[in-house]
Amino acid sequence: MGRFELDLFKPKLIYHHLLSRSLVIKILLVSTAVAVLPILASLRKIDPTYDDCDGAPVTLGISLPAPILDAVVVDLMARKWLWRGDRALCVGRGSSPAAAAAMKRMGVLPVVGAMERCGRLPFRRAAFDFVFSAALDRAVAPARIVLEMERVLRPGRAGVLVVGPARRGGAVRAAAPVAALLRASEVVAVRAVNGTSPVAVVVVFKKRKGLRSPM
Repeated sequence: MGRFELDLFKPKLIYHHLLSRSLVIKILLVSTAVAVLPILASLRKIDPTYDDCDGAPVTLGISLPAPILDAVVVDLMARKWLWRGDRALCVGRGSSPAAAAAMKRMGVLPVVGAMERCGRLPFRRAAFDFVFSAALDRAVAPARIVLEMERVLRPGRAGVLVVGPARRGGAVRAAAPVAALLRASEVVAVRAVNGTSPVAVVVVFKKRKGLRSPM
């Protein structure tokens, strides 16, 4: 092959070389992005003041270990507040996945739901047989969470709020603020959960029959 012919191939070789380098750079950038996204997602979950509603922080709430959650679910089922096959909703990012997993292990069919922007749950009225949340203690608007849980709960069915203990008065004193927030329900059971630090309190409420919750 002559010198002239070699010169003709030089631009093509340079073009392919540059194209290869560009492709390699793009692959590296994509790989980096894929690796960083899970880290960002985990940071969003860990940060207890992540902004989700016009500056209002979404808190993580009380975290219960899996064995304790299992014991709570078993106790609720034994007392007929929760049944196999129930359609359940877990509200709040802190313990929703863990609570949903515990219910699933016991044969319940939970739906994990976080609060929508500005507190509106994306579910119709009376859509669930059971509602659960451990995110009340550090919520910006606890009344809004309770009202939304009542709205989506079927009349005659129960819900649970896990809260921290009162400094004085124990479990009953800790349930008082929850009772004050309820509008369509009443507290029917209160019990302290052993094995948590600080001691968590399970407050069971039951929605009254014959009431029509707002849409």
